[in-house]
Amino acid sequence: MTENFAVAVRWLTEQDALLRGLAHALSNRVGTLVAATGLLEPGAVAPASIVGVLRDETERLEGVLVLVRLLAGSASDVDVAEPLHLPDLVTPIVELHAHHPQLRDVPVTVTPDPLAPPVRARHVGLARALLLLLGTAKRGAAASIAWTLDGDDVALTVSGAAGDEASAAAARWLAGVPVEATAAGYVMRLPRV
Repeated sequence: MTENFAVAVRWLTEQDALLRGLAHALSNRVGTLVAATGLLEPGAVAPASIVGVLRDETERLEGVLVLVRLLAGSASDVDVAEPLHLPDLVTPIVELHAHHPQLRDVPVTVTPDPLAPPVRARHVGLARALLLLLGTAKRGAAASIAWTLDGDDVALTVSGAAGDEASAAAARWLAGVPVEATAAGYVMRLPRV
């Protein structure tokens, strides 16, 4: 019970920071849309520059909403293991974490193994575990995510700061896969498809 509570607190703290960052991004997008539409005269033809701003901001708004959906997930998604192509998951995770209010300026390097096959994992659980571990790693000033084929598994490594067992336990609980804390960060073992 106490361990589950600690795991939940770690995740909720990270999620709260990310939600604050996404709320700020949504406010910026909506504010720009309101300002741009305020420049339009009723019945007049919109200048091309305003149309361009509206189009660009609408696309940015949709991008932020995609990240909100990734963070929110669905309770039914958490328990369903499915084939995942890691670049399709890691890229939006890095984009989402770039909205973290305290860690947005910390760079993240992603090093994929082009030979690594898709993995079988719970999409939402793995996404949440990666967000949590990436937050811990980014507190070390710079972070990296890499994956390599390692026997029957794909080893997904998040590094940047020494791993701690509490974060590893939280990631294990969220993703349902083995996660090891190391001197450089964390290693997750994901079964390949």
